[in-house]
Order: sequence, then structure tokens, then C-alpha cells
Amino acid sequence: GFLWDEGFHQLLISRWDAALSRDVIAHWFGTMRKDGWIPREQIRGAEALSKVPDWAVPQHPTHANPPTFLLAIEAIVERSRSSSTSGTVDAPTAAWLGALFPAVERWFRWFVHSQKGAEPDSFRWHGRDPNDGKLNAMTLSSGLDDYPRASAVSDKERHVDLHGWIAFGAGVLARVGEQA
Repeated sequence: GFLWDEGFHQLLISRWDAALSRDVIAHWFGTMRKDGWIPREQIRGAEALSKVPDWAVPQHPTHANPPTFLLAIEAIVERSRSSSTSGTVDAPTAAWLGALFPAVERWFRWFVHSQKGAEPDSFRWHGRDPNDGKLNAMTLSSGLDDYPRASAVSDKERHVDLHGWIAFGAGVLARVGEQA
């Protein structure tokens, strides 16, 4: 599975089975490294590996995917809260969130730190390859692979979509953290 895709999957699945989504999200966070990096792709077994192009197998701890799990986590928490008469999350969601939230914070800190740009308060998607043969180097880590960006790959790039994800993620952590 793909990290970036899975956040969207769980956003939808959680509408029908929040317990399943909580479990899937917790398992993804169980693959996190000490520094907060979660590999973008989980290739399980020889058959799955045979379906992945060679260039996509290596994973780099400096390349981040958008934090789409935050969409699903916030939706699960808000749905639980809104269905409660007390305005708090239900017991299973509270237990899950209490256990998961420190890992989510560590992941988000890694995300922000790993995607810093050369200029203060700037961010760029790391991992663009200026030698990929394209007029505009692809930005695979952003999830918007062929989104138009500068033709010349540079450490001085600034990516507005990444700024948007960081602002959104900080807001989600602040809102969800109140329930953790």
C-alpha cells in the first residue's frame, strides 16, 4: 500500500467502519522509524515486489508524502465527537487516539523538518530528480507527480501545496490534540 493513498482510503472507510480504520492507521504508524519517518510504500512479499518498478522500490527518509492520514484521523475524531451527547469522543476512539497521538506528533515534526527549504520558513518537496528526462522534473513525493513546477530543480524552490499541507496539519494536530 501507499502512505499517501491510505489516508484517503481511511477517510472513506471510516464512515462505515471506524474500528477498521483505527486499526489500519495504527498499523501504518507501527511502521514508523524512531525519527518519525514512515516509508511511503509497504511492499509485502515477492509477488507485490514484482509489480513495483525498480525505480520505485528504494525509499528515502528525506522524501515525504502529504500527511493524508490527518484527514482520516480528524474525521474519525469529529464523527465520534458529534455522535456523542457529551461532545467527547467515545471510549474506543479515546483509547486509540491517546495511544496514537504521540506518534502522530513525531511524524508531523519529521514531516515539517524533512521538507524545509533553503530559505527561512520555506518548504519544498524533496526528491525531485533533475535528470528524470522530463521538461519539468516529476515531484513523486508530493502526490501530484506531474504538477507544473519550476523546470530547474533547486534547493531554493518553494512549493505552495506543501505550505498548505503544513498549515492544515498543524491545525489538525491542535484540534485533535485537545481530545488526546
